[in-house]
Amino acid sequence: MPIMSGRMAYVRSLVLAGVSLTCLTAAANAQETESDGAIVLPELTVEADPGAFESPTGPVDGYVARRSTTATKTNTPLREVPQQVTVVGAEQIRDLNARKVDEAIRYSAGVFTQPFGPDARFDWFFLRGFDSTQTGVYRDSLHLFSTALAGWKIDPFSLERIEVLKGPSSMVFGGTAPGGILNLVSKRPTDEPIRYAETGFDNNGQIYGGLDIGGPLTEDGSVLYRMVTRGHFGDTATDHGTDNGVFFAPSLTWRPNEDTSLTMLALYQKDNSNQMNGFLPYEGTEVRAATGRIPRDLYIGNPDRDKFHRDQAMVGYEFEHELTDDVTLRQNFRYTYQNQFQRGIYPFGYTDDSQEQLFRINFRTSPEVHLLTVDNQAESRVATGPLDHTILFGVDYKRYKISDDQATANEEQFPLDLINPDYNASTTSPFARYIFNTQVLNQLGVYLQDQIKFDERWLLTLGGRFDVTSLETDDKLTDTTAQGDNREFSWRAALGYLFDNGLTPYVSYSTFFNPTVGVNVNGDAYDPEEGDQYEVGLKYQPPGWDASIGVAVFQLTRENVLTADPDNPLNNLQTGEQRSRGFEIEGVATPLPGWDVIAAFTAYDIEITENEGVNEGNDPFGVPEVWGSVWTDYTLQSTLFEGLGAGVGVRYLGESYADEANDLRVDDAFLADAALHYERAGWRLGLNVTNLFDKTYVASCDGPQACFYGEGRTVTASLGVTW
Repeated sequence: MPIMSGRMAYVRSLVLAGVSLTCLTAAANAQETESDGAIVLPELTVEADPGAFESPTGPVDGYVARRSTTATKTNTPLREVPQQVTVVGAEQIRDLNARKVDEAIRYSAGVFTQPFGPDARFDWFFLRGFDSTQTGVYRDSLHLFSTALAGWKIDPFSLERIEVLKGPSSMVFGGTAPGGILNLVSKRPTDEPIRYAETGFDNNGQIYGGLDIGGPLTEDGSVLYRMVTRGHFGDTATDHGTDNGVFFAPSLTWRPNEDTSLTMLALYQKDNSNQMNGFLPYEGTEVRAATGRIPRDLYIGNPDRDKFHRDQAMVGYEFEHELTDDVTLRQNFRYTYQNQFQRGIYPFGYTDDSQEQLFRINFRTSPEVHLLTVDNQAESRVATGPLDHTILFGVDYKRYKISDDQATANEEQFPLDLINPDYNASTTSPFARYIFNTQVLNQLGVYLQDQIKFDERWLLTLGGRFDVTSLETDDKLTDTTAQGDNREFSWRAALGYLFDNGLTPYVSYSTFFNPTVGVNVNGDAYDPEEGDQYEVGLKYQPPGWDASIGVAVFQLTRENVLTADPDNPLNNLQTGEQRSRGFEIEGVATPLPGWDVIAAFTAYDIEITENEGVNEGNDPFGVPEVWGSVWTDYTLQSTLFEGLGAGVGVRYLGESYADEANDLRVDDAFLADAALHYERAGWRLGLNVTNLFDKTYVASCDGPQACFYGEGRTVTASLGVTW
């Protein structure tokens, strides 16, 4: 007997319910209609929840998602999640022609992306004012933790959806970034055959091609497969810059019966480039220097010597078994490996007051990473009187090991001349190691969550989690070992109410912790960051409309922030505290068939509240406090030009500071994007333009000697086919 998917089971139940209701109605009215020789039945209308068929890890129908597992690890309607969650589906990623994850989420509220410009090596993003790049990335709800420069990079072509959870999530995930997380949901095998290929090129000289195929391997649908791959190669917007890479992501699902499934997921990726972005002085980028402004496309290193190489591999599985109709067991496991080598030259200010030459530093790192994660879950759905419970009990474990080797050398004898740059000079200064160690982070967590519904309206979410973490550092430079152990309790409480008109107001409180990898000058391990958040929000999903709006105000405080030791520049102290207060509003809708709209606005007040008495009350540098965006895309549904569509977007990036003293200001910027596409008979031709008017602007500054230009105009043509 063929195995029935969840969607087919739902359809069968709906049809049987309709048939049963029809028969009962016919019997009840038979006496009244027999005299006419015919049976007249009253009109029967069955209304289904627009998100009833949506899998929380499957495709999003258009732009508006209805369900997610990211915030609760359970299949929950987004309207019932007591936090703000943005879901970017594969269709939206395609319409934006996003080739990096941080490009795909830049139309989202609360998310500041690409602070260091169009970096080909990594994705960079801030959530609610705080950097979440290293400790806030998850794939399929398992942590992609990173430290140093051993960051992961995932091609969005391999993803079904990108979900942004805003605010602390330690109650669910343990140690993680305070501002929120990014959960990258992989493309998985499907019951329906998939055959899709795409290729394209841009004005910088990049060429890419991808393939996505899958479907049933057996007649009964018990075994499904999928293979997603994409490669790219060519030049970048920077003179002499190159960027090459390829990934393969196979997956296989086995469903021996209706109650059990096992999905195996793997990925291998190889990246090669020669470019290190930015690190340009404030004078010469944001404001004019003596020689004017430094060209945006200037290569700052040595193109023949600079190198970035990364191999990363992931293999794991997702197992699920319905023990009874109300009890489900799950185990998710993944092993991840990375081997990286990076060598490059970057500037650090000018050599003298003439501002004609950049002083440069030669940098080298070669980290190797092993990351193992496993999450065991038991979910139970029970009723206690008028209360309906979805109870989740879990035990998860994470082990992260990094062998790190970092060194620098001052290239004083070979500065970069801004008037006549010379890349032929050799670099002979010897490297001096400043990091040469092995660090192992272990985290074991036990968590319990109860999602309670009363009268089908009141929503109460309660959860608590206890974690034991250990960090061992073996420093080969000093031949010393440091050990740090911590025990952390995190919890969350939230209350919401479901109105018939689609409104859901809620209030929530949550705490978090985030392990800080490293040791101080005395060789002692750092304590984890800690903090909490208060949030009041409103969600709106108007009945009968394919739309969703979310509004939130919050106060988020983080403690134990690393601050510079005023008595020792080589040491950091854990005496810092920062606070982010903010307002976010975001809406996504499909007002008419073929017409999609996204709008988002963010306003924050981010403050350094404690910092050894230095710059207290100021804003952290590098993060704007106001930004917003609008994107709309429309495709003709009929007439001779059916399938022809266009999109246009506007992004505003507010002012920020280049230093913690708040003396140097980075100006705001208005940016425009556009798209034109035509789809017919399985073929899709697209043209996307980012930064339409080619505005030159500084995305952010990480201090007065490290400013980064934003992405210039990029024009990409693409051709896709489905068969």
